[in-house]
Amino acid sequence: MPIPSLRRHILRVLPYADIPNIRVNYLMTAAESAVFIGGNWIFFWQLFMTFGQLGLTDALGFAFGLFMEVPTGALADIIGKRWTLRAAMLINGLGYLVMGSATSASGLIAGFLMFQVGIALYSGAAEAMTYDTLKEYKLEYDYDRVAAADSSVSLVTIMLCILIGAWMYQVDVRMPHLIRGVVYLLGFVAALRLTEPKVGEPARFMLRGYFAQLATGARELIKPHLRMFVPLMFGLTGVFFIYSWGIVQPAVAISFGFGPDAQAIIASSAYVVIAVIIRFLPALRRRLGDITGLTLVNFGMFAALLLMTAPLGAWGVLPLLLMHMAARPRAHG
Repeated sequence: MPIPSLRRHILRVLPYADIPNIRVNYLMTAAESAVFIGGNWIFFWQLFMTFGQLGLTDALGFAFGLFMEVPTGALADIIGKRWTLRAAMLINGLGYLVMGSATSASGLIAGFLMFQVGIALYSGAAEAMTYDTLKEYKLEYDYDRVAAADSSVSLVTIMLCILIGAWMYQVDVRMPHLIRGVVYLLGFVAALRLTEPKVGEPARFMLRGYFAQLATGARELIKPHLRMFVPLMFGLTGVFFIYSWGIVQPAVAISFGFGPDAQAIIASSAYVVIAVIIRFLPALRRRLGDITGLTLVNFGMFAALLLMTAPLGAWGVLPLLLMHMAARPRAHG
């Protein structure tokens, strides 16, 4: 295939990948989505922790990550988005290397807390970097196209890496964590090519302004035209976050008798289904409407949670897939 034709094809799949910051953003998204530990992390952690300790660590990590949102937001305004993203990639990489090398629960917890700091740094900074870069080139009207391509990169990477991670775990139980750390460090190397977009005056973080923004957002949520949406949106997002970003999902899968290989196949299959659903999501929204659509996915999530309490054995794959089908399109839509 001639080079110009190949370039056009790449730019159709990855819009504006010829802009350095956007290209690096796609690479960082791939690094962020390289979840080799999907389906196997809990088995590695159980070598050093009981289920009770896992639950406590999960809660500690969630609280710590939430607490770190404020100082990392301030840091992003002080040092700029490019350095914030570089720090996120570096800290996440080191955190996973610490977890993968751990010989005790304390090593896992230390690496996990490092990862929470990295996630807090990455949160919001990547989207802001992408939007500001497009704005610098007067292309901000096309942000949705870039965001959609970003989601596609994430989905494809997750599907592939979960399956590769299952093979890695059979080779060495530490390998999925260690290679995830290496990939994050490659993301850090890519992030060294980021440049700060030249759009307006640099923002200055003020704690009073931060809480004022939170108050403004809260007032928006109680406006009459949003009241019907708020319980459904928070119920859907909150429940799925608790389910998917901690011990609940793998623990439920274990209760149905699924080991690391089976969990990897189930998770990867779920993302294939999600990719298909997302394709038809705009048409479904037009046909059903937002309230009906949100109500249906909340009922789907409720049904999945109810089925998870039953001794289904191998049929437990159905509520696991239903939970992903109900919540993930909302997260990517």
